[in-house]
Amino acid sequence: TSDIFVVRGDGNVGIGTASPDTLLHIYNPDTNWGAYSVITLGTDVEGTNQAQLKYYRGANTTTESFQLSVRGTTALTALYNGNVGIGTDSPQSKLEVATSTNVNNYSDGAVQVVSNSPIAFVGASNLNPSLNRWGFKLREVADGDFNIHDYRQSTTRMRIDSSGNVQILGIGNKNKGNLQ
Repeated sequence: TSDIFVVRGDGNVGIGTASPDTLLHIYNPDTNWGAYSVITLGTDVEGTNQAQLKYYRGANTTTESFQLSVRGTTALTALYNGNVGIGTDSPQSKLEVATSTNVNNYSDGAVQVVSNSPIAFVGASNLNPSLNRWGFKLREVADGDFNIHDYRQSTTRMRIDSSGNVQILGIGNKNKGNLQ
C-alpha cells in the first residue's frame, strides 16, 4: 500500500505522495484529462461557505489551468499559456475581465477602478508614469472627465468632459478647443 499522508524529517508534507519536494505537496495520481487537485478552505461541511484552489488538468493542454473558486463559482483562472481571466474560465487574452457574456459569446470586459490617479498606461516600459508615454486619467479637471495624458511631456492631450465635449489640447502649443 502507498502512504496517503507523509511528514518528512525536513518538514515537507505530502498528501498522495511519499516524497514531497515542497513544504506542502498534494498529488492526485489521476492522469486523465479533466482531473483536478483541490485544496478546500471553508467554515462548514456542506460546502456553502468555502473557497477552493484548484489545479485543473483540463480537457486538453489548452485548457490546463489554476483556478480560484468561491462558493462553487470560478472567480479567477490562470491558463498554462499565461492568460488570466476574472469572471471567465477561458480567457482569450493576457487579462480578461468579464461580468457577463453577450450573445456573440464575448465577455463585456467590465472593469471598475476606484481612484483619482492614472488608471492605465500604454507604453513599452514598466508602470512608472515618468517612463511611459501615454496614460488614461479620470477626474483630472472635474468629476466625469476622461483624459488621455502624455506623461513624458506632463500634459493632457485630449479631454472628454461629462457633457461629451471633446478637447484636443497641446497641438502646436495651441488649444484647439471643443470638437463639434
